[in-house]
Amino acid sequence: MIDKEVMRNIAHNNTELLSTCSLISMIITRITELAKIDKTNTDHLLFYALFYRIVNSFSSAKLLISNGYIQDAGTIIRSLLETLFVLKACIDDNKYLETYKRTDATAVENVYKRYLQYTTRLEANGELDDSNADRYLRLYQQELEKYKEADRAKLNYCEAASKASLQDMYDLLYPHLSTINTHPSLRSLGGRLALDKDENVAELRLGPEQKNANWMLALLIQPMIVAIECIAKKFHLGLEKDIASIFEKFCEEREKLPVRKID
Repeated sequence: MIDKEVMRNIAHNNTELLSTCSLISMIITRITELAKIDKTNTDHLLFYALFYRIVNSFSSAKLLISNGYIQDAGTIIRSLLETLFVLKACIDDNKYLETYKRTDATAVENVYKRYLQYTTRLEANGELDDSNADRYLRLYQQELEKYKEADRAKLNYCEAASKASLQDMYDLLYPHLSTINTHPSLRSLGGRLALDKDENVAELRLGPEQKNANWMLALLIQPMIVAIECIAKKFHLGLEKDIASIFEKFCEEREKLPVRKID
């Protein structure tokens, strides 16, 4: 559903924040131009793969916000935060990097167990076999064989945030985005209700809106600045002054934002 009036209002009311997003996009372009990726270095490939995932999330969230899908953008920003925690932890802490490499075995094992649980339940209920599930079950069995002797580790975002020195983001931004944007909590449903002057429900809202677009842009920009700074510093790309300038501009705009209610 597209509402051009909502899109125009969001663009008009958030000129400076959207301008900051454009500056970040320019830095991302420069990073990709300056990057000399050693394709034989698995660590470097991992760093850039994580960074590019963050970049895609940034573009997706910005597009959703610009179109008025503010709550859905928060779900993507939450995912962006998770990737940022892992990226910075891997770059800052070699021990964590090695731990992260061992998390795939656990992820594959968890999926395998779910498929096994599903196919076993079908069999127990005397229902028809699911050939597609059986095929994936065998594929995951093959993947697990590769990890037969490998040590396993579980991906823990709190641990990653701590290793990345981003615990404040984990404690402040992550739970808010989880409760209000990602999970269907009771509180997350408030944005679907329009109230009258007496605080009674006047109507149910459907489709795009512009409320809180400014704050969601701020929640998007803050971790993105950390991400571009992290990757630029790791690979000595010489962008420190440009990124510092963007951060200064962002801080000025963030100070102008009105106090946000918890909704």
